[in-house]
Amino acid sequence: MQAMEDFKTLDAIKAMKTKRHLFAVLFVITATLLFTSCYNSNMSTFNGNRVGNDDHFAVDCTMMNCNEKHSIFMEKGDEFQVSFNVVSGRMDIVIQDPSGTTAYKGDDISSARFRVTAQETGMYEITLNAKKFKGSVSFSRVPK
Repeated sequence: MQAMEDFKTLDAIKAMKTKRHLFAVLFVITATLLFTSCYNSNMSTFNGNRVGNDDHFAVDCTMMNCNEKHSIFMEKGDEFQVSFNVVSGRMDIVIQDPSGTTAYKGDDISSARFRVTAQETGMYEITLNAKKFKGSVSFSRVPK
């Protein structure tokens, strides 16, 4: 009788060890999937300064891996002074006018300085899409 109880105890211990191992393996697999999916799909990073007001929008950063948006009210004929200083990485920029038409688009911009003229009155939306970008970007309304 004692031998039967010992076997039941041994079976219970083996079953407990198997459950622990199974739990540990499932935990490691779940944690790995969670961290890799977050790393690959949500690599949103920003280290730097972002300033935006009614007349100006600027980003100066050591790492930007995300999207930024800002709107500035412009009257027809007003101008944006646009300045890019690219140290490394990629920056795509879109300026949309109040009707949703693209007033300016730059893919993988390089360092430059120029002006964009508002063709209509209203809110102009500036969208930055950065991938491992280091540098600065600024948009300023030019005073009349």
